[in-house]
Amino acid sequence: LLFVGDTARLRAVVSLAPGAPAGASRAATFTSSDSTVVRVTPAGRLEARRAGAVRITAAPVEAPALRATAVVAVREPSPSRR
Repeated sequence: LLFVGDTARLRAVVSLAPGAPAGASRAATFTSSDSTVVRVTPAGRLEARRAGAVRITAAPVEAPALRATAVVAVREPSPSRR
C-alpha cells in the first residue's frame, strides 16, 4: 500500500538456469499497467501519483516473456499524513 506522493523501490531477483552462458544478465525491467496511478522506472523506482490500483510487472532483460507481477494499491493520504 502506498499513499499519493510516496516513493518506493522494487527489486527483482533473476536466477539463471544451470548452463546459462557466462555473462548472462540478471537484470530485470519494470512496467506499470497505469502510469497515471503509479509511475515506475525500468530500474523499479515507484512513484504513487493518484489513488487507484495497478499491476507492476517485472521481466528479465534477456527473457522478457518470463514475468512476475505485483498489485500495488494507492490511497489518498489521511489529513494527518499531509
